[in-house]
Amino acid sequence: MSETIEARTAKLAGLQIDFLQKLRSNILSLEEFENFLNMSQKKRQEVFGRKSVDNLLFGEPNLVKQVVLSGDFSLDKNVQPKKEFKYGYVDPNYVRDEYFAQSTLTGLVTLTIAPITRDATNHELVQVANQTDALAVVNALHSMLRVDSKSLDQYKNSAIVIPVSSIKPFAGGNLFCLILNWYDGSWKLSSIGLSARGHAGVCVASVSQ
Repeated sequence: MSETIEARTAKLAGLQIDFLQKLRSNILSLEEFENFLNMSQKKRQEVFGRKSVDNLLFGEPNLVKQVVLSGDFSLDKNVQPKKEFKYGYVDPNYVRDEYFAQSTLTGLVTLTIAPITRDATNHELVQVANQTDALAVVNALHSMLRVDSKSLDQYKNSAIVIPVSSIKPFAGGNLFCLILNWYDGSWKLSSIGLSARGHAGVCVASVSQ
């Protein structure tokens, strides 16, 4: 053990010397070094040509579709009263606008749905999928169901997680994300805690523009 620590210490000392020499020779700037330190693990892996560990969580997308988001979409207005599409169940307490940041995406977006390849908590899905706009994702799914109520039939046997954490806690003070699943003959849109664990095969929906 001590030999391993000594070897790591010697290597670190050598790297420090090399780093200072590169700074003095203007081969490397402090700004570049700072940018590297602030880089996410995923980005560093991409820079060095290694496949991101995060990417291994998701299988190949089984749906990539362009969808036009309806303007001025609101969970309170469009989902809660169930005017445009009748969900079998909508969580009345937490599927509300006040729990999510205001949507910033409008117009044409790309909706992607991909399965996870291993068990993962919703918190991990939120971090990896890196979504910030829950309303845009719900809007896209909602629009598909409004146009064609059978458009998501292939997901009846697996839940669709909407990986955006709420901006307000619920119940015992935990944050949550939303989930769409088929149960007892209809689609249900409800809240699910970030600590809940999804099994391999569960699908995750995201949008990009």
